Amino acid sequence: MKLVSTWRTLHRYVGIAAGAVLCVLGLSGSVLVFRPELERRMRPNLFTVPAVGTPAALTDLQAAAAAAVPSLELYRVRVPRDAGSSCEFIFGTHGRLTTRLYIDPYSRRVLGIRTAGSDFFLWLQSLHFDLLTAESGRQINGVFAMTLVVLCLSGLLLWLRSTASWTARVWPRWGVRSVRRHWGLHITAGFWGSPFLLLMSTTALYFAFHEPVARIVYALTLSAAPASVPQVQSPPGAVSLDALLQQARSLEPTGEFTLIRLPRSPDQPATLNYVLPGDWSDLGANGIHFDPNSGAALRIDRMRDMQLGARIVSAFVPLHFGTFGRTPARVLWALFGALPSVLFTTGLAIWSRRTTRRSRPEGTSSEQSRFEFVTKDSRS
Repeated sequence: MKLVSTWRTLHRYVGIAAGAVLCVLGLSGSVLVFRPELERRMRPNLFTVPAVGTPAALTDLQAAAAAAVPSLELYRVRVPRDAGSSCEFIFGTHGRLTTRLYIDPYSRRVLGIRTAGSDFFLWLQSLHFDLLTAESGRQINGVFAMTLVVLCLSGLLLWLRSTASWTARVWPRWGVRSVRRHWGLHITAGFWGSPFLLLMSTTALYFAFHEPVARIVYALTLSAAPASVPQVQSPPGAVSLDALLQQARSLEPTGEFTLIRLPRSPDQPATLNYVLPGDWSDLGANGIHFDPNSGAALRIDRMRDMQLGARIVSAFVPLHFGTFGRTPARVLWALFGALPSVLFTTGLAIWSRRTTRRSRPEGTSSEQSRFEFVTKDSRS
């Protein structure tokens, strides 16, 4: 009983302390699940172009993009996945991605530039990823992910120790007084939503603390850690993006290439991500590493060939953002993103009612001060 009381106290006050931030993270994640569709609908001039003529070479588009933002470094190029899409160039400084520039691949015209300070969705992404704090926000986010793990585990323990009937613990009751309704919704939403919340918190921990979480996954799955990304040791040179893309397509003729990651230091390779037929994620979990100076292929990483631990780690991104299973999975992910808000508001209502009840003079209410009245009612 002392252990249950300790977990109840921990669950209550950790939830009160971290609940508001977890609500913000959950709701912002729900919106970001449908970010591609929302961006195209709200700003079609940036993402959709008329497919007239022959698209220009990536090298020419790169030159036009660099001329528009000469003070920034090019870090990534998002390859158009269909004939009617623009080409996205992602720039930054000191290793941080700050600016997205869009070019019509047919006319070579710059369509627009987006930054976190001028675009709602990039601002929302910064809020969700880094709490608007680039330097330490990702790690702070990881701390809140840990609190979510604590809340899930303590909530499941309290759910198992509850004396309410099984029906009351797995399905809310609506035709009852508000305090009983809040309790029923809180305990059932926590029960059904805990697997999702644990998945979100675990993957968020990986984004905040890559290496420790990956090592834990490798150890639990008895998998060897994948080899480090090959380092570049060739003399300085320059291979065009078109040459890299052409060579990558010759190595993986069935692959759909989605992203070119340029090196951020002289010893890093250029990596081209791609999707293979039958992949369950559409983000491109496979990659070919190239020497950016000579164009030599250094290594091919296919997700389906990796050991279990590496496949799990690679799956964290699509699992967190719901980019699998097409629209049904994303709809479900968006709905589950509202769970922290449901749990926080119902938990706060229960706590507020309980605090008010305790503050009344003795004898002013015939109801019990703990949750036995809820469990007794749910058994009847």
